[in-house]
Amino acid sequence: MLRLCRERLDEAGKERNRHFLLTITAGAFNEYVQNTQMDKLHEYVDFINLMTYDMYESECDSITGHHAPLYTNPRDPKKLSVDSIVKTYLYLGVPQHKIVLGIPFYGRTWQNAGPQYYGLYVPGDVCEKHIRTSHVYLKPHLENK
Repeated sequence: MLRLCRERLDEAGKERNRHFLLTITAGAFNEYVQNTQMDKLHEYVDFINLMTYDMYESECDSITGHHAPLYTNPRDPKKLSVDSIVKTYLYLGVPQHKIVLGIPFYGRTWQNAGPQYYGLYVPGDVCEKHIRTSHVYLKPHLENK
C-alpha cells in the first residue's frame, strides 16, 4: 500500500514540480514492530513518527510505570523506552533521519501504588480523579505569583 501511495505521489509531484511527503505514525512497542515490515516500508516514506509514549497506562497495565521513559529501567518488566525502540528501528534499517519522536506533554497517574521503589513497577489502581495540568488550568495559579 505504501509503495503504491509513494508511486502515485511521485507521479503527482512530477506534474506539479514538487515533492509530496508520505509519512506514517508507528507504534513504539515490540508487538507493532514484529507485525510490520519496517525493514521494507521505510523505503517509501519520508519519515516515521514514533509514538514514544503511553508505554504504561493505568487503564491497561496492572502495575505502575513511566509512560515515556527515555532509557530502560532495569526493573521495567516490559523493557521499553524511547532509546530501546529507536535502536530497534535503526537495527531494522530505518535511517535515523527518518525517525521523528512523538514526545508527550502530559503524565499518567495511578492510585494506591505501594511506597516500595517510590511506587514504580508495583501494583496500582486507575485514578478516580484526573489531574488537569494544561495551561488553561495552571494559568490562574501562575498569575498570582
